[in-house]
Amino acid sequence: EKTKVYQMAECFDACAEKSGLLVLLDGLDEVASSVYPRVHKAIVGLSERLGQLSDRSVAVLTMRTQFHQQVKDAYRDHFGQALFLKRFAPSDIYEFLTRWQFQSDAGKHVARIYGELTDRPTLREMCSNPLVLAMYVAEDQAAGHVVAPDSRTEFYKKVTEELILKRRLQQTGPVPAHTKLREQRETILGRLAYIHLLDPTQSANSLAWTAALRVVQDVLKCTK
Repeated sequence: EKTKVYQMAECFDACAEKSGLLVLLDGLDEVASSVYPRVHKAIVGLSERLGQLSDRSVAVLTMRTQFHQQVKDAYRDHFGQALFLKRFAPSDIYEFLTRWQFQSDAGKHVARIYGELTDRPTLREMCSNPLVLAMYVAEDQAAGHVVAPDSRTEFYKKVTEELILKRRLQQTGPVPAHTKLREQRETILGRLAYIHLLDPTQSANSLAWTAALRVVQDVLKCTK
């Protein structure tokens, strides 16, 4: 109704009672523990209300697998069917590489990167996460191919370099003092993560914006 679309309220009610609604509730694991009981009650109430209006409505609730193990019994009656996103198998990794937009010699790059992952089972296991695999390939291409990392520490150093520095530089263009910029961002994110770990009231997978502002002010010595 706030969007002021013509007769939105009537349209919503008609769909809820006849054709049904598709409701997507994403990220239950990001809800802070202090408000979770209220959120749980609201979700269950919404599910019951939609079911009373129409048997065609569908509600989809998503969360991390670990969190699902903790709360699945509380939603069993309202969200009966559970589907899980699996990690990439070796064949999925290969298909991912074949779809990557290499600038040249795509077949050569696919064979080389897949061979590196095949020869290093630990590295391949870490790249079974699609986001991590994407950042690894992006780092490989940006650096003009470097020797594959031998340890987890070296691997994550390369991945985070892509995440906190290089990806942003592609948008803003070259800037001076890359090392200082990296140190600042690592300090900011590191302190935020530490504060987050010590505060049980914060959501498990969401950082507080107010805390971010305070940390940035302190690290950069600037006003709000």
